[in-house]
Amino acid sequence: MLAIYEQIQELRAELGCHILTRSERRDALKTLAKLAAAQAKIDSELDAQGIQNLVPG
Repeated sequence: MLAIYEQIQELRAELGCHILTRSERRDALKTLAKLAAAQAKIDSELDAQGIQNLVPG
C-alpha cells in the first residue's frame, strides 16, 4: 500500500516540476489515474473492514 502512495506522490511531483513531452505527460496522467483508483479500492476495502487508512493523507 505504501508503494502505491509513494508512486502517486512521485508522479504528482514529476507532473508539477518537470517538463514532459505530451506523450510522457499523457502516460504519467494515465498511470496516476490507475494508481489513484487502486488506492481508492484498497481504502474502501479497509473501511469496510473497519480499519483506518494506513496511508498518510
